[in-house]
Amino acid sequence: MDGELVLLKIKRPRSLLRKMEVRVRLQGLELEQNISTSDSAVLGENEIKRIPSGFVAAHSVQCLFGTKLRLTESRTLLFIIKNCLLRSTVAYVDLIWAGMSNSKKHKKYRKRQKRSRSNMSTPKLKTAIITGANSGVGFGIAQRLLDHSERNPDEPIRIILACRNQERAIRARDTLLTKYPNGDIVVTLVDTSSVRSVFEFCNGIKKKYKKIDLLFCNAGILSCDFIDWSIVARQVFTDQIALLTETQCIVQPVGKLTSEEIGETFATNLFGHYVMIRELVDLLAVSGESKVIWTSSLTCRRSDYDPKDFQGCQSKSPYESSKYAIDIIAIAMNDFLNRRNIKSFTTHPGVVATNIVRSHMPWIMGKVMENLFYVARTVGLSMTTGTGWNGSYANYYVAVTPSDELDASVKYGSFIKPWGTVYVRKDDVDKYDEGEAKSLLQNLNDLFERFQKKKKGIDYNANGH
Repeated sequence: MDGELVLLKIKRPRSLLRKMEVRVRLQGLELEQNISTSDSAVLGENEIKRIPSGFVAAHSVQCLFGTKLRLTESRTLLFIIKNCLLRSTVAYVDLIWAGMSNSKKHKKYRKRQKRSRSNMSTPKLKTAIITGANSGVGFGIAQRLLDHSERNPDEPIRIILACRNQERAIRARDTLLTKYPNGDIVVTLVDTSSVRSVFEFCNGIKKKYKKIDLLFCNAGILSCDFIDWSIVARQVFTDQIALLTETQCIVQPVGKLTSEEIGETFATNLFGHYVMIRELVDLLAVSGESKVIWTSSLTCRRSDYDPKDFQGCQSKSPYESSKYAIDIIAIAMNDFLNRRNIKSFTTHPGVVATNIVRSHMPWIMGKVMENLFYVARTVGLSMTTGTGWNGSYANYYVAVTPSDELDASVKYGSFIKPWGTVYVRKDDVDKYDEGEAKSLLQNLNDLFERFQKKKKGIDYNANGH
């Protein structure tokens, strides 16, 4: 803008143009000087200093007034601001008329100006929902977002801890507030295994909030009938990596259903979140840059999933089945969500010693596993992130990285270097098939519509079996 003229037109009655205060604002820098309409004024080089934020301020700002610029018949006053050396900004002036404080028009004008300045200066608050946020990776996500807000005051984030157990959720909130006392944290109850609970949760969210910027579909369960210690013993001597990174020793129940007659693991890990997305899609669409971020698993493979048994009711590995279904549905949903300017991504936390696994083991075994992760990390097993804080890095990375710099067709994973530095790696979803993904999406949509009809009082067999 060096040497260019910026023309500003401000319409005001001629009777007000006796004396005025001119305020020139450049990226938060304010300079004030009272002048009369017949004078000229130059704000000198010494009056404008370098702005701390790194933007380059003007070397000089020259305001020309008086007889050279006369009012037109439409009572438009013309101001010219000259010689602005700015980078990615625009100089402008505010007019405040002296002696008119009792004027109704002036009060309306000042109120409008105050509201305008408030809108410009108030940071844009983002709202993030994290399911399963009271422990593990979900708690790590909340920690990272609060830490991000603390380090970046102009990027505040409200955290909604969406949890099944109120006592644990409140305990998690209190723990977070101890470290981040200025954090904006809300506790809301939801059980993703219950479609009814998800409907009630979404109704409450729609009443309280105008938009949702981030939805972390993180809640999950790994059901266990018992630990097969013979597999543990064999893997100790033959496949230590599998012992740490896979769930072969956990014998999962087959055919376990919820009270609503759908696969329990499928409902908790996947379908409850799908219902949540469908119910909250209007709020997600408000900001124009919202993200749905799924927490999948490092261990899931295409071989764990049967398209004919998408709920995993007949599977011996319903956890891995649901996690692979998450991977493909996270990608497939973009066809629907992108039309509303919403992006969907899938992530995994690496191998983490969270309650989802440790709850099935004796206390001492959980401690042993936790320590083994540190040993494995030092010898180069980069997937053994170990903690919820480390495992949540991929979720956080996707949340704060601009969408146009991300690839929604891959899986973002948390990994760790031997000395403890976490990083993100992109990997393709194992044997992703678009037709298979669309078929799953259609099945989820049909199931969702059946529950919607039930909510309206129409009975049906939700399972469809």
